[in-house]
Amino acid sequence: MRLRLTLPAVVAVLAALLVGCGDDAEPSGSDSAQTQPDDDPAEPAGETDDEAEDQTDTPDQDSGGGVSGLNCAADLEVTGDVTGTLEGGTGTTNSAGGPAAFYQILGEDLLLSVYSDGDGFDRSVILQAGAETYGSAPGAAGLDVAEDGTGAELDVDVELVPSGDRTAHVAGSITC
Repeated sequence: MRLRLTLPAVVAVLAALLVGCGDDAEPSGSDSAQTQPDDDPAEPAGETDDEAEDQTDTPDQDSGGGVSGLNCAADLEVTGDVTGTLEGGTGTTNSAGGPAAFYQILGEDLLLSVYSDGDGFDRSVILQAGAETYGSAPGAAGLDVAEDGTGAELDVDVELVPSGDRTAHVAGSITC
């Protein structure tokens, strides 16, 4: 009987010792071991917002493959079966084939993709509205899309793909 009482007591004492004797030092791979004395732990590591802005505002950055990107301002309105506004996004130039310039503009629940003419490619617009996709006819009138990535003027109808039974109108400008 005495052995039964001693075994749980020994297990409890060993468990307490193991928990109490843990190493207080940080593991060598932890973030706090890499923090420098003048680092502010409230600031994220890596590049600052200023550094990121400096890089994205440079128009001639080439990310490889003949592609470079720009931030764009937009003043676009969507009317018809889909409504909303689009105000900003990116423009990308491409010298590797396909459209010479490509723009993506965001709005609440909307994504507009605008393609310029290019190698085997006619200018066009694709509008994502939730789960629905609308598109213009390739080479449609009302699409003045700069091939150098500087922007576009739009005044074009788009139809629900593939049925075409709903339409919307996209009008306004993109400036990069």
